[in-house]
Amino acid sequence: LDTQIFHHTDKLLMLKNPELGFSSWCCGKPTLSAGNDKNKDKRIQQLRLYFRRSGIRGVYTLCPNCLLTLNQLGFVEALSAWPLLSLHYRNKMVPSKVFTDNYLLHDPCVSRKDTDSQQSVRTLLTESSINWKEFPHSRSHTLCCGRKDMLFLTNPEIPKKMLHTRLYESANTPIITYCESCAEAFRVGGSKAYHLL
Repeated sequence: LDTQIFHHTDKLLMLKNPELGFSSWCCGKPTLSAGNDKNKDKRIQQLRLYFRRSGIRGVYTLCPNCLLTLNQLGFVEALSAWPLLSLHYRNKMVPSKVFTDNYLLHDPCVSRKDTDSQQSVRTLLTESSINWKEFPHSRSHTLCCGRKDMLFLTNPEIPKKMLHTRLYESANTPIITYCESCAEAFRVGGSKAYHLL
């Protein structure tokens, strides 16, 4: 991700909590979805120990998969950072306009029930003067890109069909999303796709 954008994001999150730290630990989603039982148990124990030893009780994340996974595990309260960013972000904070085309906004399938993140992302797009519109299927009715639960590793034919269906809906319009896994899936499928951050 662009370091300038990341720096602005970091500053915005620290408006809410000046003592905010940063962690690059993986939430474990890939292992928990596609690993064997031994690997899954090991990863869960690592996460439990990490949060207990660090004293971390709450986590902000911009990744919808991390949000869902961490809340399901229950070791820490995970919150979406998108509402916080939309509350404090102003277009003048980023000097150059990064997105210049017209885009379709893709809601990740794991965010179907996350109405706060959905609305916050739309606010950020509008604040940033990005030209965007909705997919025919969006928000609670969004379609999966094919990366859900690591299906592309465990059952490759199903995600190919899911990706094809979603890309057909895009009609070759560039896609913007708030999930890097989705953006990568669309790029692999031949579409122009970008993560909002």
